Amino acid sequence: MKKLTNMTTHSFDLEHFGNNAGLKEFLRRHSLDGLELMEIGEDEKQILQKEDVVGFHRLHYPCWHCFWIS
Repeated sequence: MKKLTNMTTHSFDLEHFGNNAGLKEFLRRHSLDGLELMEIGEDEKQILQKEDVVGFHRLHYPCWHCFWIS
C-alpha cells in the first residue's frame, strides 16, 4: 500500500514548500510515497512534478452536492 497525502494545486497549499526540493523533503520526512492531487487552480511556480503525483482526486461537486442537500 502506498502512503499518500492529499494536496491541491492552490497556492495556499503549495507556497509552504517554496519549490520542488521543499516538497520532496516534506515527502521524505513523512515517509510518503507521493501525493493524491486535487486540481484547484494552476501550479504557477511549477512546484509539482509528474513523478510526485500518484493519484488524482477528481472534484465531483454535482454528485456530492445533491447527496448533501437531500
